[in-house]
Amino acid sequence: REAATGPPTPPSRAAPRALAAGAPAPRKGTVTHPGKAILAGDIEICITFPTEYGTYQGLVATVLKQGSNQAILFFVVTSLCNWYQGDNPNKPMNPSDHWSITGTASVRGNTPLDMIKTRMQGLEAHKYRKTWDRGLQILRNEGPKAFYKGTVPRLGRVCLDVA
Repeated sequence: REAATGPPTPPSRAAPRALAAGAPAPRKGTVTHPGKAILAGDIEICITFPTEYGTYQGLVATVLKQGSNQAILFFVVTSLCNWYQGDNPNKPMNPSDHWSITGTASVRGNTPLDMIKTRMQGLEAHKYRKTWDRGLQILRNEGPKAFYKGTVPRLGRVCLDVA
């Protein structure tokens, strides 16, 4: 029923409450849900994987590696953009401003999964039952540092790829 003063007014949207005193209120639509990033990586690798290797050997390791890679990239890019733009979401930003930080975070975060993936696709892949079996064998036989073999060359490639 309409009041005598005119049509009803739409409900107001209150600003989201900050989690801590003095913290800025989160901006709507600025954070990408990690599930979307993981899904993007999973879809990408399922489409491109057969063109890189005719069988699906190491597919689980590749999906885990690529999904974590995309999740890290989306999170870091969104965080850097939010930090750089501050309270002005219209502030122009060159996407290449953050390529080295983003690439470094990606490499540091998912190189262990990349190592497992690479070993699962190698000539001795038939020796391993599953992705987790391969990871445990690397840890037992070579130690935790083995998961970061090849980090420097991969860092160069990923930073260029992100740029």
